[in-house]
Amino acid sequence: MPAAKASPVASSESILVKMEDRKRAAVYDPNDSVPPSKKQATSVNGSAKPHPDADMPWKDDLERFQKDAIWRQMQEYKREKVALETRLKETAKATAYYNDHLRIIDAWFNQITLLFAARYFSTMWRILINIYSQGRRASAR
Repeated sequence: MPAAKASPVASSESILVKMEDRKRAAVYDPNDSVPPSKKQATSVNGSAKPHPDADMPWKDDLERFQKDAIWRQMQEYKREKVALETRLKETAKATAYYNDHLRIIDAWFNQITLLFAARYFSTMWRILINIYSQGRRASAR
């Protein structure tokens, strides 16, 4: 078996030259400010890349379902709006009804108070007049 021969050590300058020769040439000038143009990605047969949604055939169904869900929610909001408006009208009607009754009760209470005061004061006046007249009669004797 022959022994492996060691190659003589070359100088670093010769290695650099050989490395430069082995490097791939640049496609564009690195001093240019414009980047290299990009190639269009193609599929195996050379045609342009397929649409990104091509691998999702259910996407149309999903979109339709989402639109239907939005539509159903909107219809539910409309029904809720109508119900709330009806309830608001009923509440306004009930408020007017109770306010009318409160005004009637207030007027009735004021009348009762005035009648009571008139009767009370008329009775008081009669008592005072009687006391006064009795005092005058007693002093006149």
